[in-house]
Amino acid sequence: MMMQNQIRKMKSTIKDNDRLSDLPTAILLHIMSFMKIKDAVQTCILSKRWKDLWKSLPNLTLHTSDFSKPSIFSEFVSGIVLCRDGNHPLHNLDFDRHVSSYDIKKRTRIPKSLNLPTLISLHLEHVAISVDDRGHAEPFSTCNKLNTLIIDHFGVVSPNSYILPKLGILNITNATLANLTINDTSDRKIVISTPNLSSFSLNGSPFQALCGQEGKNVFHRKRLKKLLRVIEKETGAGEKKFIGGNKIGLADLALGWIAHTLVALEDVVGVKLITSDAFPNLHSWVLNFLEFPTTKNNLPPHELAVEYFREKREMFLSMATITRILESGTFKRS
Repeated sequence: MMMQNQIRKMKSTIKDNDRLSDLPTAILLHIMSFMKIKDAVQTCILSKRWKDLWKSLPNLTLHTSDFSKPSIFSEFVSGIVLCRDGNHPLHNLDFDRHVSSYDIKKRTRIPKSLNLPTLISLHLEHVAISVDDRGHAEPFSTCNKLNTLIIDHFGVVSPNSYILPKLGILNITNATLANLTINDTSDRKIVISTPNLSSFSLNGSPFQALCGQEGKNVFHRKRLKKLLRVIEKETGAGEKKFIGGNKIGLADLALGWIAHTLVALEDVVGVKLITSDAFPNLHSWVLNFLEFPTTKNNLPPHELAVEYFREKREMFLSMATITRILESGTFKRS
């Protein structure tokens, strides 16, 4: 409401003395860049001079948080894309359609190749990136001026549906990219080919404790042991095999990741946390859980889990090595 009142006052001022509209287009666009996008679009009602200015904005910030409903946001973004003046380059794009991290179907789909040759800065959050028939996505290779890329909470989808490919690979290939930040990579494989990269940051990965500095590893192990001590008190009391008794229950299923994932990770990093000496009740519970017919027949084999997490660890270790080289200043461009 306040912005609408300001627009009315501006419109009245323009009628009386339209000195603002006499400013160069570049200055007007710079002023509009400080406004929320939906308010910038509303300036089209001020006069003929302002009617199409918003279509030439070089910087776009599109966030669902600025709209009352996701459906309104989707319609608005569609209108922006359809009406934007293609003769004016887009330099900076910040896009966030915030939905449940697990609801890949509701995320905005990014094409497998972005045709934005003048884009300098790109921030994508909560998006789904389309892959080709081979399961590969390479959306940034045609962004010929891209300098900064930030990717938060992304997923990958197949070309003709919203089925999540099991082996989807995101290829970040760009000749000009200098600054790269990836937050929450989940379990997606990422291939980076950026010869001019000078700054790289990887955040939010559950594997960071495995490939960080030794001091950080000790800190994370201490936190994990503290959690395991709490669970130790709830498992194996008396003669019962499971938390609720001799039959497996919901609490056991909820903690199943300990028996499957954590035990596999122990073999990957060579650190045993759940031992019969340190956690006798939890150790016994793990054995009972893995030997229970239903879980035994439905969980992936231990060897496959170890192989899977070993590949992920190697990927994150290589990324951590790149980060240390960049931070040490020993990185040299060829």
